[in-house]
Amino acid sequence: MTAIRTHLHDLLAQAAAATPAAPALSYRGTTVDYEEVWRMSRTAAAQLLTVGLQRGDRVAIYLEKRIETVVSIFAVSAAGGVFVPVNPVLKPTQVWHILSDSGAEVLVTSAERLPQLAAILPATRITQVIVVGDGAASDRTASGDMAADGAASLLLHRWEHGQLAAGEPASSSAIDVDPAAILYTSGSTGSPKGVVVSHRNLIVGAESVSSYLGTRATTSS
Repeated sequence: MTAIRTHLHDLLAQAAAATPAAPALSYRGTTVDYEEVWRMSRTAAAQLLTVGLQRGDRVAIYLEKRIETVVSIFAVSAAGGVFVPVNPVLKPTQVWHILSDSGAEVLVTSAERLPQLAAILPATRITQVIVVGDGAASDRTASGDMAADGAASLLLHRWEHGQLAAGEPASSSAIDVDPAAILYTSGSTGSPKGVVVSHRNLIVGAESVSSYLGTRATTSS
């Protein structure tokens, strides 16, 4: 019997239940299994709810390809929001367009990338920033000491990576036809255009790709 998948994060939850110890993601020599990715996603979802995320709110994700990028996507889904991935190679003015056009109020980015955006963030709706990163840069940005960069009004939060900081996030009230993501074009011939994609769109797309590639739980990379 095929499991019911209503939300994007249901794919991860079911994989974590079926093969919890199977490798899920690798980044710079670190590999995490499905159980850990799902735990991290629930922790991040709880943090998003703690900073005030409401159903349908946009969350921009401006990170390089790393474990937290994937976790953020599933976390936004689990929290009932809409994720807006931002190409990490875009320049600040291009990032500004996507943030403004999407109406994102929450941004997930790295300690290294945040200073690059300090000049453009005040001209967006972003009020909450979750900062991924370790070391002095993360400590500085998480303290809110960005006045010299023109972004002192932002509320900055360190990425929660420990145990579930605010308990289990409540089950999402979103339904399968609700928006799950806004995906932007490259903008090679003009400003990037956003395409709204539902949970059902993403689930069907993932299942279709998995089917024609012949991907299975035991498939090795």
